[in-house]
Amino acid sequence: MYLMWKMTNNEAYQGLYLHIPFCLRKCDYCDFYSIPVNNSILAGYVRCLVREGELRREAGNLPVATIYLGGGTPNLLSAYDIAHLIDALQKSFMVDPKAEISMEANPVRHDTDYFRIVKDSGINRLSLGVQSFNENELNLLNRIHSSRDALQTVETLHRVGLTNFNIDLIYGIPGQTPSSWEKTLKTAVSCHPAHISMYLLQLNPATPMARKIEQGELSLLGDDNEVAMYYHALDFLRAAGYEHYEISNLARPGCRCRHNLIYWQARPYTGLGAGAVSFIMNRRIMNQANVEQYIRSIQSARLPATELLEEMTAPDLPVDALILGLRLISGINCMDFQERYGIDIMKVYQEQISNCISNGLLKYANNVIALTEKGYFLSNQVLCQFLR
Repeated sequence: MYLMWKMTNNEAYQGLYLHIPFCLRKCDYCDFYSIPVNNSILAGYVRCLVREGELRREAGNLPVATIYLGGGTPNLLSAYDIAHLIDALQKSFMVDPKAEISMEANPVRHDTDYFRIVKDSGINRLSLGVQSFNENELNLLNRIHSSRDALQTVETLHRVGLTNFNIDLIYGIPGQTPSSWEKTLKTAVSCHPAHISMYLLQLNPATPMARKIEQGELSLLGDDNEVAMYYHALDFLRAAGYEHYEISNLARPGCRCRHNLIYWQARPYTGLGAGAVSFIMNRRIMNQANVEQYIRSIQSARLPATELLEEMTAPDLPVDALILGLRLISGINCMDFQERYGIDIMKVYQEQISNCISNGLLKYANNVIALTEKGYFLSNQVLCQFLR
């Protein structure tokens, strides 16, 4: 078993994450590891992903319930490469026949044949990085697609029957207005996605957009405007039939992202590729974030060098699970948590929980602890309580 804590039968599985760190152009707000696309490297990188999967298999693995191709821009890979990857992973790992297999996609590419082959290869969920349906906002973010590109990609997905797709949106963009956000929300719903993610623009100081803000070229909207946009989106999307199941994520019934639930439920996952993160044996590790070094390692039949992000002792694991689990709107069942980690949340964290309940940020009923509606946007104030 990967986890040292006892696991019930429905916990004995993992997710697979594959990092595809190539982009046509890096967005001004992005701090994920990615490099400009190099067609001469792409095919070799795919072969190395396959080989790393074989090497990881030799070390033993849990059954795989979800596979997620993230980036970067995974749809820069050819449809053949994607089909080859999925087939190889199914040979190297014990992949559930009903596994959720997701791929992120930039909506600049919307040719029908490509997505039909991708669907036939086993991809059964897409996540489109739309971010906004406003051209000025897309230009400010330095996205390479237009609103028209996004709408054409959505048409293609419906045409080929890939209807289980997510639309990623960003709010808090400099210059964004309540009316432009409203229009983006309405357009997103009109696309009939199965899932919608909406993330507040948060910037690493090293990103180009953060530097522009520091130099006074751009201004963030401010807390009051961001709060108003968040809660307006919640009201609008719930009224449109979407279930709010995680702080930033809503889905049609039965269409929650199973892969992300593995993260939020503190279950194990294996990352393949340069810069990919794994959570195994109570450790979070990251493969070296350098494509060329990664390829050299794998070609030498060696796993890539890794960086230890976190090594959790017995007391660390329940704290980590609390911080992740409270992101879910359903909250944490205290009895289930005690069975898994051997601690009574309400006793061990009595002071922190009482303070948050008094401030209207947490609620407790029927042995479940969860964020309140007020607590959704202020979740960081809650979660940092447990880190202390």
